[in-house]
Amino acid sequence: MSHVLHDIEKQIIKLLQSTPNLTEEQLAQETKLSMDQIRRGVEWLRQKNLADVRDHTTTFYSLGKNGLDALKNGLPERRLVALVKDGPKTFDEIRSSLQGPDFNAAIANAKKNDWINIEKMDTGSKISLKQNPIGNSTWNTFPNTIDFIGEKKVSAEEAERLHYTGTINSLIERPDFIIKHEEKTKTVSLSETGKNIDLEKLDSDAIDVEADVPHVHAARIHPLKDTINEIRETFVHLGFTEINGNLSQSSFWNFDALFTPQDHPARELQDTFYLKDLNAKQLATPTQIKNVSSAHKKGWRYYW
Repeated sequence: MSHVLHDIEKQIIKLLQSTPNLTEEQLAQETKLSMDQIRRGVEWLRQKNLADVRDHTTTFYSLGKNGLDALKNGLPERRLVALVKDGPKTFDEIRSSLQGPDFNAAIANAKKNDWINIEKMDTGSKISLKQNPIGNSTWNTFPNTIDFIGEKKVSAEEAERLHYTGTINSLIERPDFIIKHEEKTKTVSLSETGKNIDLEKLDSDAIDVEADVPHVHAARIHPLKDTINEIRETFVHLGFTEINGNLSQSSFWNFDALFTPQDHPARELQDTFYLKDLNAKQLATPTQIKNVSSAHKKGWRYYW
């Protein structure tokens, strides 16, 4: 079958034939076309069944405020171990080095890891080292994960490949440690027909004797339908998706609630489509009906 292609379509096909599965951003970067031209060209190719568009969601991780602080100064529980490794310390002594949320996080996580003992004494509570955690399995787990992310964004695929997913999920539970980002992208690829298009043959202006002849119609599209199609195409090119559904609205909300008088021409059959044998399950609340009725009586001076 013969295809008439715009120059934008040809550039996209040529690139996708050599480099399959590209995002719209990559297409724009490689072809030097604007994003608007790329979206328009991709939509044209999709409508001609020459291209397929798939939506993808990519997950990334980055360090939050507390995560960046841990990257620079160390995790609060490790700093706590460093403070008590030479002997027990009181809560006040610990607070002089670990302030605010860091103090609570350090106590909670060090106790969870079974690193410390807390003894209640007459002069106050003291923290001592239960066991030296340096070198055990839990000591380097979280710091390694924080160093792995660093000051950049890493993908969930890379984290899973390097077995960091479990520790990342644990650190996400800590306030503002790791931030999860989701980026939605569209991947464009050629259909089998698009892959087999010979662009050189199209550009040679050769006559395709097997091409379908144009269909001749005795009539033309109604101007109103033509306008509707043009509006639909404009919105599709802007990135909107057309959705078909069975939503219908009662005349109460379509006319009465909008203060449209009973004898308004818009209510005529040639201007509004009415559905037969279809009644609303709940038209409106009694208060709403009363307010609408009062507005019509007062404004249009007839009984509603």
